[in-house]
Amino acid sequence: MKAKFNFSTIGALAMSAIVFGSCEDFLDRKPLTATVIDIGSGSAALSGRVLGLYGEVRNSKAEPYSGDGFQNIPWVAMNGFRSDDAELVADPGASAWHQTYDNFVYAKDDWGAGLYWSAHYTFIGLCNDALDVAENVDVDSRDADYNILVAEAKFFRAYGYFDLVRTFGSVPLIDFKINSPTDGHLEKSSVQEVYTLIENDLNDAIGALPVSWASGYSGRLTKAAAQTF
Repeated sequence: MKAKFNFSTIGALAMSAIVFGSCEDFLDRKPLTATVIDIGSGSAALSGRVLGLYGEVRNSKAEPYSGDGFQNIPWVAMNGFRSDDAELVADPGASAWHQTYDNFVYAKDDWGAGLYWSAHYTFIGLCNDALDVAENVDVDSRDADYNILVAEAKFFRAYGYFDLVRTFGSVPLIDFKINSPTDGHLEKSSVQEVYTLIENDLNDAIGALPVSWASGYSGRLTKAAAQTF
């Protein structure tokens, strides 16, 4: 009796053996990018995120516009056009600008106010991301530099909310990392609740920020900056 072989079946079995064998090797690999746990040190895990906030406070944006949160037209409109510090003279016929800012009449779809709002929450989100990383850093690796970095992130979050509460009054209070869009669907908090967060963040910053920095760190936040704020 002759044995009959189905070569297509044999080929399939051979390929399965190769695939499953290689999958096991493929899955047994270290992460291709570093994680907070891999980095180990509390200050090393935070430094990039927190020091990046110094750039973001200048460039924080709501696409496709750059820097509209803390500078450029929306910021000037909110903090200048509404007062006697600035007047619209280049385009005196811009009735929409006068109506919105000089007369304090806002609409949800206003271009400048929308950018101002979005960019501030983008910046606050970056602060919350940094503070979320800080919460997950091993306690034993939390050194003096770690405490300073946390203080800087809290100062910047307070700064973002200070702009928002002065401009809009009651706003949603988001003091945590958003992992899904629905996380940010919150009712507005009272003005007092917002100022309470600002005060708590600044008091924490005062307790950890240094009195001064070496010349190589000119412009970095100090204890006096938080006290003054």
